[in-house]
Amino acid sequence: MNVLQLASGTGLNGAIRHCYDLTCQLARRGHRVWVAHKPNAWILSQPLPENVELIESSLRRDRQELSRLASIADQLGIDVLHTHNSSSHFFGVLMARAYGLRVVATCHMPHLQPHWWWNDRVIAPTRSTETFQRWVNWVPRSRIDIIPNFIDASRLKPTRSASDILAELGLLPDDLILSIVGEVCSRKSQHTLIQALPELISAGLSPRLLLVGRIDAAYGRKCVAMIRKLNLESNVLMLGQRSDVANLLSITKCACLPSKKEVMPIALLEAMSVGLPVIATAVGGVEECVRDGIDGFIVDRSPSAFSEGLIAMARNPKLFEQMGENARRSMQTTFSPEACLVRIEATYETACKKNRIAA
Repeated sequence: MNVLQLASGTGLNGAIRHCYDLTCQLARRGHRVWVAHKPNAWILSQPLPENVELIESSLRRDRQELSRLASIADQLGIDVLHTHNSSSHFFGVLMARAYGLRVVATCHMPHLQPHWWWNDRVIAPTRSTETFQRWVNWVPRSRIDIIPNFIDASRLKPTRSASDILAELGLLPDDLILSIVGEVCSRKSQHTLIQALPELISAGLSPRLLLVGRIDAAYGRKCVAMIRKLNLESNVLMLGQRSDVANLLSITKCACLPSKKEVMPIALLEAMSVGLPVIATAVGGVEECVRDGIDGFIVDRSPSAFSEGLIAMARNPKLFEQMGENARRSMQTTFSPEACLVRIEATYETACKKNRIAA
């Protein structure tokens, strides 16, 4: 099958990561894949299989660019478009409806956007996302496929020894190293973990919190002020955007997610796939991938809830180990490429076979 992926984001986030991983996996399964991207996109710096090609596009929703990309799609014999970000979703619908193409869209973050109705198929990573699309954007249930995000654990192998990474960051093997991977912003609510650290210290633990991801300027200043006020300068490392997340996960004891809003966070799945227990808030599809008390703990978004869960884990090393192993097995059976790709391919086939939605 010939697939054109549309990714309008230029930086790295969950949607872009999923698009890239999906592109590579489809190519390995014998499909021809093209990715339409904006200038200076993150994907330009990434290795790609031989049967993947890139197409630069502004993805502006004007007649000239829609026509240009549709002409390219016609020349390439594209069977289906697959869109991944808000701008590309709208662009893909316009292109498909105007030029007779089939379009599939994955909802990485639900928003009120009436154009969702015009997709041939919608992939919802979680049941809650499927419900949102049906009741808010009026997408018929018959056009939605619930397929979770997947993680290719092979790309998360560390490239350096744990001792080297610990030395670089000034950490010790016995430290309780916690990580939050994702943009440092209000939605991710990293300050909740910062506020939980004093209670961990009072319990005799040595917590070290790694904040990994692009830092929103205003929210970053808020976090820095809080760190200084609580005298946690040696306990919190704001590392910014990193290309070695696998190395950082290899020294992490527990992955944390205090977010206010999520769908199915890639960072959480990555942590679980390498055998880390997790502690997270019950937002979006988190409860669909984290089994409370089995893979980690689901807690409310309060500092005390996170500190209590982390103390319970830290005082029971066997619990740490068992939850991490449970998480790894769950990823292998339910959230692996092998489990999810066949379902995405079936969605493509359905989109290609169905009658075109009347414009």
